[in-house]
Amino acid sequence: MTEPLCFAGDILSATVSLEADRWFIALQVDTGEPEPPRRPGPTVGIDMGIQVLATLWDGDERTKILNPRPLQEALAELRRIDQAISRSLKVPGKHRTSHRREALYARRRRQHARVSHLRNDHHHRTTTAIAKRGDTVKVESLHIAGMQRNRRLGRAFGDAGLGEFVRQLGVQVRLVRHRVPAH
Repeated sequence: MTEPLCFAGDILSATVSLEADRWFIALQVDTGEPEPPRRPGPTVGIDMGIQVLATLWDGDERTKILNPRPLQEALAELRRIDQAISRSLKVPGKHRTSHRREALYARRRRQHARVSHLRNDHHHRTTTAIAKRGDTVKVESLHIAGMQRNRRLGRAFGDAGLGEFVRQLGVQVRLVRHRVPAH
């Protein structure tokens, strides 16, 4: 590893992964610090959606968090890459590999990874802010898998990443010592 660890402690585990031709390592470190005490605050209710990713209500004010739609922004570029891949396959000897086609596949993997990283970054920042805001967080219960089967709205639901948002919110709430009711 080329950079030093930014905290002291015992390394419990390390996970190495390859994503879009880049290597990543995730370290789990036991720092020995005690768990933080539970913070007092209001109960925050969350209504999930597509246009507005989450509408927060804590009794005093309503806050809207817009969906950044990273897939929608990258769709034109992904279509151009897919068209180039399709054209490269329509030549004689298409079953043979080519360096140009492999470069196109790598470009597509990088674009999908970029979309995923943008979505995850937005979810992480948003859920951290929500977890620090209230004592109890209540989330609207949704059948996300069923909504993604909708022909017209399936891509928009996938682009919003509602399931990952709810999962990440649960993690963040537990990190700041709040409780999450069943949703």
